[in-house]
Amino acid sequence: MMDRFKEKFGLAKAAPIATAIIVGFTLTACFSGSDEQAGRESEQDQERNENEQAGGGTGAVPEGYQEIDAGLISYSVPADWEPPEEENDELTNAYEGVDEDGTIVMTAGLVPINGVDETTESAKAITRALSGKVTLGNRIREMDRDQEIEVPGARSAARNDYLVEQSRIDEIDFSNVIDIALITEDNEGVAFRLNVADDAIDSQEREKIVNSIRVN
Repeated sequence: MMDRFKEKFGLAKAAPIATAIIVGFTLTACFSGSDEQAGRESEQDQERNENEQAGGGTGAVPEGYQEIDAGLISYSVPADWEPPEEENDELTNAYEGVDEDGTIVMTAGLVPINGVDETTESAKAITRALSGKVTLGNRIREMDRDQEIEVPGARSAARNDYLVEQSRIDEIDFSNVIDIALITEDNEGVAFRLNVADDAIDSQEREKIVNSIRVN
C-alpha cells in the first residue's frame, strides 16, 4: 500500500531546511499550462479564498473528523482515514484515505525538517525549502507559495499550494498538494503536508483539514 502511495503522489523528499536556506532549492519539475488549466486554477484560487474568508485557522475538529496528535501539532482528517501499514521517513504521523477500490488517494502527515531555531524569523524559510520538489517527469501546473497564514499557537506560519500533473500514472491526472509550515513559540519548526489525488476530496474538505491544524 505504501509503495502505491509513493508511486502515485510524486512529491520528492524535502532537503533539510538548513541546507535549503543556504544553497537554495532547485526545481526538478517544469512549468506548463493551457487555457483549460488556467480556468481550473482560477476556480481553485476562488474556492480557496472563499474558504479562508469563511473563517479558517481555528484549530477546531470538524464534524465527522478525527483529531490526530502528531506531537508538536494536532490536525484532523475524515473519520475513515487510517494510519499507513508501514511507517517511512518521508512522511511521519501520517493518515491515509482510500477510494472504493482500496487505492490510497489521500494522505496527510509531517515532513521531517531541521535547522529551525530562534534565529529563524519566519515560517516562509520552511515553505521556501519545501517548494517545488517533485518527482522528475511530473509538472507543476500551479504553485502559490510563501502565503502568510495563522495557525493557533504558532508564532509564524506559512503555506504552499501546488497542482502537480502526474506524467507516469494513468489513473491519476493531478495531485493537489498543500504544505503548511509553522514555528512554535518555543522555536521548533514543523511542516505538514496534505496530498490529494485529483478530486478525491474537494477544496472545501481540504481546507477543513488545513484549518484544523493547531500547536499542542
